[in-house]
Amino acid sequence: MLNTMKDFFKKISAVLFPALLAALGFSSCDGAPWIMRAEYGVPSCDFKFDITVVDEAGKAIKGIRVVPQGDFHIQKNGTYVQDTLYTDAEGKAGRSYEHVLPMDEFKALLEDVDGEANGGQFRKDSVIVKPERVGKGDGHWYSGTFTASATKTMKK
Repeated sequence: MLNTMKDFFKKISAVLFPALLAALGFSSCDGAPWIMRAEYGVPSCDFKFDITVVDEAGKAIKGIRVVPQGDFHIQKNGTYVQDTLYTDAEGKAGRSYEHVLPMDEFKALLEDVDGEANGGQFRKDSVIVKPERVGKGDGHWYSGTFTASATKTMKK
């Protein structure tokens, strides 16, 4: 009888414990697990990103999708998504972010999404941007204000 009880407990625990752990673990997660929000006790900074996109002749390109990689997430409909910007008629795209993790450099992906409009079809590209400190932090968790600017020439 003892072996039967051990077998019964093993079978029940093999089903019950994983289900219990999954229910407790996943129900406590809010949002996407890969997004790390800067909270108390985590270094953070305020950040301004600006990019200008031009063609090989130096003319501004409108309608280029710019996706900064890293902690650049915005909230849409209750979930965090990777931020996406589009260049305007002057070839400029940019946004300010608050309370992001400090970084030494990041990559921005560039893609022509309007086809032949706005100067022709351009190849996908990327640019590595190195932020520059423009405002001091408090010396503890707040690292200050940073700005990152770049000009990228895209090829047809």
